[in-house]
Amino acid sequence: MLDKTSSQFFVAVEGQVITLGRNGAKALVAFDKLNKVHHALDVHYAEPFTYFYNFIDAFLYKFNGVTALNVCLDLNTTILNCEV
Repeated sequence: MLDKTSSQFFVAVEGQVITLGRNGAKALVAFDKLNKVHHALDVHYAEPFTYFYNFIDAFLYKFNGVTALNVCLDLNTTILNCEV
């Protein structure tokens, strides 16, 4: 069974490890900090996650100056047109 109180989240940048959350910090809060650390330190996202972060930055955070890539525009359009 997963012990929810022992989760820790980190980001490593240029040999430095930054703790993003301790003692059961929620994964969403840790992700928010991770994304903001990328922008604050002007660090590029890992290449396999380029589209994921572009979608998050353009459509969830709505950062100024972020241009959504075509594939992300298509995904956003598909999501907006879904009927539930």
